[in-house]
Amino acid sequence: MRRALRIVAIAAAVLAAAAAIDCASNRATGAGPWRIEQSRAPRVTIHQGTVRVKDARRFTWRTDGDFDPAWFDAVYELARLDRMAFYLVPLNASGSLAHVFVSFGFGPETWLAVSVEARRRPGEDYRLVGAFRHRYELIYVIGDERDIVGKRAWAEKAPVYCYPVKVTPAALRRFFLATMNRAEEIARYPENYGVLSNTCATNVALNAQEAGSAVKINLDVLLSGTMDRLAYTKGVFDTELPFADAKAAARVDLRLPELGDVWPQGFAETVHRPLTR
Repeated sequence: MRRALRIVAIAAAVLAAAAAIDCASNRATGAGPWRIEQSRAPRVTIHQGTVRVKDARRFTWRTDGDFDPAWFDAVYELARLDRMAFYLVPLNASGSLAHVFVSFGFGPETWLAVSVEARRRPGEDYRLVGAFRHRYELIYVIGDERDIVGKRAWAEKAPVYCYPVKVTPAALRRFFLATMNRAEEIARYPENYGVLSNTCATNVALNAQEAGSAVKINLDVLLSGTMDRLAYTKGVFDTELPFADAKAAARVDLRLPELGDVWPQGFAETVHRPLTR
């Protein structure tokens, strides 16, 4: 028995060492080439009450492989920041795993979305094994909300849920600045995507912590598919509906085809509806 345990311990040590070597050989550098939609890491400059974003994304999506690429530079005044939305996109049939991202509103029609993603090479798809082995780098995609939502809802035909967030102006400002500072940090000092440590969900949670939230990294965050239920139970969402009704009202991908494939007008009004019966 003792010999068998020793063999198991040695095997575990060898596997751990191999994983460490594999991860070390894949340290993030920021060097491309990258998939075109992830080819530009946005840069953020904050001065007093002004936030400047360079290389925000504004693609028009028809399918996952058929799109019109475009980027833009923009200036956002913190004084106009007045609302926020939380998005959840299920990644499997059970809904246990999901991609989550946030969007910030500057008045009723101007929204800036931030999606934290595994940055991939041309022709490379996301694989869980690759994520465990640190094959991917991290990227903060900042962009026009019609792009970030459209890629999931229109190009990938995925269900998309949008929840209005109930937050004080001071907390909203802190969270936005934490998110923007983190985006710039990643652009300057690249990091690896880590499936249990550096994901879309953990970044949202950690940015919320930086802004003063008491949210903790738990199983809901790590799996991310039930992160909306967690936020609902904490009173984060602006709704009085039971959770099942709120989730049904939050689904937005089914509303979007009426706007056409490019959604030039009416996007914000269609997506950002109150969660009421």
